[in-house]
Amino acid sequence: MINVRELEEEIKKIIEPTIKGKIFPVYKGEERGEREIDIYIGSLPPDSEKTIIPAITIRVTGAKNTLEQKKLSVLISIGIFSETSEDGYLKICNLTQEIFEKVMEIGVINNRFEILPEAEWSLPEAQPYPYFLGFIDLNIIYEKDYRKDADNWINGGDWIG
Repeated sequence: MINVRELEEEIKKIIEPTIKGKIFPVYKGEERGEREIDIYIGSLPPDSEKTIIPAITIRVTGAKNTLEQKKLSVLISIGIFSETSEDGYLKICNLTQEIFEKVMEIGVINNRFEILPEAEWSLPEAQPYPYFLGFIDLNIIYEKDYRKDADNWINGGDWIG
């Protein structure tokens, strides 16, 4: 069985150097602050977006098994705060593209997870101003677990199935 958390943690390790040292505005009511982006595995904590953003989440959203491969769908969500729509658009666009390129250049993670080239990134048409969102959709093939019920028979023994 695949360890989904391991994959999510490895993607986090790929993204961390890309965002390290980058400071983004934080909404704090009348006050404004700045900080680095936090990365969460799975969903965002149930806190208000005002206290969480800027943030990135990494989440496996599904899996598909065929005769040829086992494929995981991974969603990387990026959220930032900006008081102006032009600045917010430029920052989320550049950050999403930068993370996308970094993840795609890896190709294979831990000799177990192959990132397929059919990945894409997107920015929703309607942004929840003053927050700006970007999404990266990845498909990852992982090592195939084969049936075990026929092993004895394949190796010359009796069918146990």
